[in-house]
Amino acid sequence: SQCEAVLSIQGIIAKKDLPPFEEKISPNSSHAQYLRQSVTLVGFQQPTFQRTIDNILEIHAHLGRSVGHNNIETCGIIGDFEGQPSIEMTNRYFTHKRQAGLAKDITFSEHVDPKGYLENAKGRNYVHIEDNAVYYYEMTTDKFGENKFVPTKPVRVQVGDIVEAQISVILAPLQDKKYKSSMIIRSLSIIDGSYTQASQ
Repeated sequence: SQCEAVLSIQGIIAKKDLPPFEEKISPNSSHAQYLRQSVTLVGFQQPTFQRTIDNILEIHAHLGRSVGHNNIETCGIIGDFEGQPSIEMTNRYFTHKRQAGLAKDITFSEHVDPKGYLENAKGRNYVHIEDNAVYYYEMTTDKFGENKFVPTKPVRVQVGDIVEAQISVILAPLQDKKYKSSMIIRSLSIIDGSYTQASQ
């Protein structure tokens, strides 16, 4: 079984590995199961970011109590980026068919897989399901001065952008009755990309 907690995090993108995906992969390659989108966020000593880190550690401790603290790995979600506390999140592109249950295989969008390499890499063993999908949005202001989020392309997300990430903290089973907590990206929304736009 898998426990899950859902939350929103705001931070600045320090590092990313996001679509479009342009690496050719052989169908049924075992390498496919490790392919993932990833983002590292920092807060530059903002109190709200530190509170988010504290909340994540609390969730990790709560999940640990459910399986026994000796059975859960040290929280690997919180890291260090150039001396700054950071939060790391990922989402795999694929799920093995054996683990997908009744979940429906969905096609990659052209903004994620413009050359069809990911679609081809599914082969007979892998599927791309809703749990693997990451949705991208960007804040805009309409003519009435109201802010709203509209769908955007992942290529728009740049290092230095202020973003809000919708994430799930999951407790995933490992071998020998051990567990680890992981942070799964569900969506990324650009709140302010003016810093990176000005520097381009």
